[in-house]
Amino acid sequence: MELLGVRVENGRPVGDFDTFTIDDLYFAETFSPKANHLLPLFHTRKGTFTVLTTLDEHYVAFSKYEFIKLLDSKNFANLNNITHAEPFGRGAKAYFNDYPLPITVSRDKKKYIRHLMTKGL
Repeated sequence: MELLGVRVENGRPVGDFDTFTIDDLYFAETFSPKANHLLPLFHTRKGTFTVLTTLDEHYVAFSKYEFIKLLDSKNFANLNNITHAEPFGRGAKAYFNDYPLPITVSRDKKKYIRHLMTKGL
């Protein structure tokens, strides 16, 4: 099993992302980066990590791949998995093969999926 974590140095997440495996794990304990907020802290051969807790953290970690794009303020997607899109309000809805839920695409992000539009803009 491989896990994605954010590196922790001197008791604070530093924004560097890496993966580690169960074989890399020395031990895990609880960690409190702020009051009343407990997270797991993993001590590994590769360093010390905690979990990603926000969509923004995940987007930053995945955005090193050119096909991962933020499509509105509440989602990001793998553009390679979008099969088609349709206009929706001032933006669009993007659809995936073999997955029933579409995602919204904001007006200024339609540039990423314009070639997949099934109806005119």
